[in-house]
Amino acid sequence: MSQSPTYLNVFTVQEYERDGKTQHSWNKIGVAFPHGDDKEGFNIQLNALPLDGKCVALPPDPASETQEPEGRAAERGHGERSTRSSPRERRR
Repeated sequence: MSQSPTYLNVFTVQEYERDGKTQHSWNKIGVAFPHGDDKEGFNIQLNALPLDGKCVALPPDPASETQEPEGRAAERGHGERSTRSSPRERRR
């Protein structure tokens, strides 16, 4: 049984066409953390706002996540910022 993630990555997805084919651009715009104190819900930290008002929240991909999420790293004063990811590709 797998352990549930301690956070979710938040993305905005933009659709575009290239060479007559529909493509998607996934941009990481933040993270979502479960509320503390055993309460339901999430705290969401966004570094950008989606143009269409839609966000996608997905658990981290263990193969591509090599550090803690931006929000938690920023709270501790370290960590690099990642703005691009392609979770659609890893879900195929």
